[in-house]
Amino acid sequence: MNWLVIVRVVCAVIVGVTTVVGVFVFGRACVTIANRMGVGRPVPRERLRPVGRRLVRMLGEVLGHTAFKGRPWIRAAHWLVMVSFPLLFLTLVTGYGQVLAGPHWELPWLGHQPGGRGWLSPSPG
Repeated sequence: MNWLVIVRVVCAVIVGVTTVVGVFVFGRACVTIANRMGVGRPVPRERLRPVGRRLVRMLGEVLGHTAFKGRPWIRAAHWLVMVSFPLLFLTLVTGYGQVLAGPHWELPWLGHQPGGRGWLSPSPG
C-alpha cells in the first residue's frame, strides 16, 4: 500500500472525527440557546412591524457596525472579523475536498483564476 494512501486515510478519519465532535458541540449549543430563549415570554406581534424598515435598519447596523461609533479602530477590526468567517468556511470546504478527493482539489471559482493561481495564493517568485 502506498504511503500517500495511508496518509489520506488517516486524514479522512481525523476529519471525520473532528467534524462529528464539532457538529455535536454546535448542536448542543443551539439546544442550550433555544432552551434559554424559551424561558421568556412571547414577543408582541406589533413589535415585528414594519418589516421592511426594520430589515433595512438591521442590515445597515450589521454592515456598518454602527454600535461602534466613536471607536473606528474597533469598528474596522470587528468588520474584518465578520468578513473572515465566510473565508474560513471556504477554506474548510477546500480542506475537506483536498482530504477526500485529492491534494489538487480546488473550489472552481476560487482556486482557478486567470494566470493559473488562486486569488489567495502567493505570487510566484
